[in-house]
Parts: sequence; C-alpha cells; structure tokens
Amino acid sequence: MKKQQPAPPEPVSAEKSNIIYLEGEEKQLLLAIKQAPLAVVIFTHVWCSADRSLAQKIPEIAAKYPEVKFVFIDFDKNPGLVAHFEITKVPHIKYCRADGNSVAEAAETIGGSARLIMEKLKEMLPKDEVRSEQMESQESQDYSSSQY
Repeated sequence: MKKQQPAPPEPVSAEKSNIIYLEGEEKQLLLAIKQAPLAVVIFTHVWCSADRSLAQKIPEIAAKYPEVKFVFIDFDKNPGLVAHFEITKVPHIKYCRADGNSVAEAAETIGGSARLIMEKLKEMLPKDEVRSEQMESQESQDYSSSQY
C-alpha cells in the first residue's frame, strides 16, 4: 500500500498575511521580502512531521512580529532556491534581508525550534519600545483579568 502524502499547506496571500508559501526563484523571494526589515525563510519538506510541527507554531510568532515576513519554501518543489542557499538538511532557516536586487543572508539556524526563531528575532530586530510596552500592557491585562 502506497503511503499517502499530506496535502501542502494552503498558500497565503502576501497582502493578507506575513506568512508566505513560495515557489520560484530568488527573484520571487526578493519580491516577497522587499518591504520587510527581515524575512525568516524556512526550508521544509511538507511530508516531514517535524517540519509540519514547526509550521504550526509560526502563525503565533508571526502575530508577534507583523513586520517580519515568514516564507516557507518546499525543499522538493524549489531546487533552484535550495541550491542557491546550499540547503542540505531541513528544517533549515535563513534570516534574510532584501539588498538592492538580491537577497542578503544575515544568519541561519538548522533545526526546527520555535524558541530559536524567537531568540534570533529578538537578537536581530531593533529594540522596539512601543512593542515592549504593548506586550507588557497585554500581559498585565491578561494577568489582572485572570484574577476575577
């Protein structure tokens, strides 16, 4: 009996979300991340359970960092990008910025840890006092409402 592969995730419109499922070459990646201060480019296999588990955690991270683009690239469907970024293992995460007419790599992590992604984002993004105050205020509201 042939094992049935899971369906790939539904593509998300770049206008509606900061999470993108990309198929293409570097030019398409550049267009997808051009307006973002940072892009988290996640190379995965859609059939891998560890990769699917990571993919389920990304929307929560993306909600905390709406200015960051999160770009999923299927290893099997994007051999050009896989070769360009020299990806040999997945999940493999590249932290990139648009640099003129090319994509500049700023950092990378190998392995699928939401915690590592959060740490890297905190390290790479400028301190945002407004965001910090909003998060503290929200945490305070969550705490006070839970007491009643």
